[in-house]
Amino acid sequence: MSKILLIETATAVCSVAIAFSGKVVAVEEMPECPKHTAILPLQIQQCLRAANISPSHLDAIAVSAGPGSYTMLRTGASLAKGMCYALHKPLIAVNTLQAIAWGAKTLWQPTAQNTIPLYMPMLDARRNEVWTALYDQDLKEITPQSPLILERNLFEKYIEPYQNADYLVICGNGVAKMPDVQKIKTTVLSAVISCSASWLAVLAETKWQLQEFEKIADFEPFYMKDPNITTPAKFS
Repeated sequence: MSKILLIETATAVCSVAIAFSGKVVAVEEMPECPKHTAILPLQIQQCLRAANISPSHLDAIAVSAGPGSYTMLRTGASLAKGMCYALHKPLIAVNTLQAIAWGAKTLWQPTAQNTIPLYMPMLDARRNEVWTALYDQDLKEITPQSPLILERNLFEKYIEPYQNADYLVICGNGVAKMPDVQKIKTTVLSAVISCSASWLAVLAETKWQLQEFEKIADFEPFYMKDPNITTPAKFS
């Protein structure tokens, strides 16, 4: 039975969970976390205590790999890599958009049989832009993750090739940028807005089974945009 620590810091939510063979047995979560660096170690300790295991009993560390916030992703990745080095455990990277789509699939199921849903997670990328991708009912990637500007009917053009789907399930915090989305036929607005470490569990377990591990020294999360670094003002 695999025991995987799951770390999610791609958005403002700071979330940690532990899964046994893909089933979540402990989770700690703080929405709108003011400082991920200070909260994460405590959340990990609490999850280990709730799961009744020590760090050495873990088989792997899984981290949300982005896209997402530059600073927050670096916090999660740095802690995950540090634990992997210290405990001699493999590192698993889970795509954040796919994890959000998994959460939406878990919480929403079509009432009619033989329907074909597609999942479109969106993460806010500032201004009128979101990062998105499209997944089929088995959460296999149809359209690779990319930025999308929500103007000039670009959203309608983006989904036009998939109009034969019965439902388009939109999830993630980018949904707030789409006030007119309900006018689109068969669109479902998911209650899943933020990512959770819980949504990484099954995806991480699949990678564990396939032995799809990252090279710890080389791993870097995928940032939506480079950090906005400005030159400090000079004082006379």
